[in-house]
Amino acid sequence: MSQSWEVLRKEARRLETDIESKLLEYSKLASSLQSSRSSALDTRPSNEDEGVQRRGTAGRDALIAEQLTADMEGLLKRLSSTVDAMRDLTQSGNVSSTTTAHTLQRHGEILRDYTQEFRKTRATIGTSREHAELLSGAKMSERPAGVSADMDRLYAERASISAATSGADTALATGMSLKEDLDRQRAMFASMVERMETMSEGLPAVNRLIGQIRRKRKRDVLIMAAVTSVLVFITVSWKMLG
Repeated sequence: MSQSWEVLRKEARRLETDIESKLLEYSKLASSLQSSRSSALDTRPSNEDEGVQRRGTAGRDALIAEQLTADMEGLLKRLSSTVDAMRDLTQSGNVSSTTTAHTLQRHGEILRDYTQEFRKTRATIGTSREHAELLSGAKMSERPAGVSADMDRLYAERASISAATSGADTALATGMSLKEDLDRQRAMFASMVERMETMSEGLPAVNRLIGQIRRKRKRDVLIMAAVTSVLVFITVSWKMLG
């Protein structure tokens, strides 16, 4: 069982390294998309060619984002399964809790932090992509002044809604992550309480066994004392009579 724990621990560390690398790439993409969004807000396409170019760039970024998102989700799912397996092994009592509890807690905290960071970055990327799609097809030179003003208001309203939705998604993701962590801790504490109750049920039997051993030792001491006394008495009597 200790070998299984070691295998799980190494797998968790390997997955954490992979996730950290992917998360760094994911964060760089989010920063790039945010920069592109800011640029698009300042300078909308002045002609069709520029609009086509922006749509092409947005399409490539979308494909990269989808691939990275799928990779991150897969890695986080595997790490979550590995941490759950480590927790099950710890709760089974087949490994020393004193040497594994800290390791399990650390891997659980890393998983929670990575999950929160991934969800936050994913929401940022989603918002940036929505804005890029809205702005990439704009053709300001072909619109009448009144239509341009109306479209500006629509863009601003859509951006506000997207930002609010992104914030709500991030808050919800954080809340769900905390709930999952609390559920895991509650399950761990319940298992510990159950094990302590099982141990306490076995203590009376252990105490009885210890009491029996002590009584037997006391009886043996009394017997040895009696035998020694008799031998001393016989020896003294024999010498006196002799």
